[in-house]
Amino acid sequence: KMNYTTDDYTGIEGGEFGLLNFEDKLFYLISQKTGQVSATVTFPKEVILYDAFNFSFANGQIFLFDMENRIWTGFNIVK
Repeated sequence: KMNYTTDDYTGIEGGEFGLLNFEDKLFYLISQKTGQVSATVTFPKEVILYDAFNFSFANGQIFLFDMENRIWTGFNIVK
């Protein structure tokens, strides 16, 4: 199931768009050219993801907001 309030333009060549699958804890990078998933980022089991909001992408990093503890956690996905 996808986070229904979040879609991202990543600017990553070959994975220009991103979608968050909160149920399976995956972030899909999607090619603008083909419309196909070009890469998948897997989150650790302990990460809490939500069906709406609490997610952002900027400067090659995914940011997740934990509503219970009220903290942002960043994951660098671009080397």
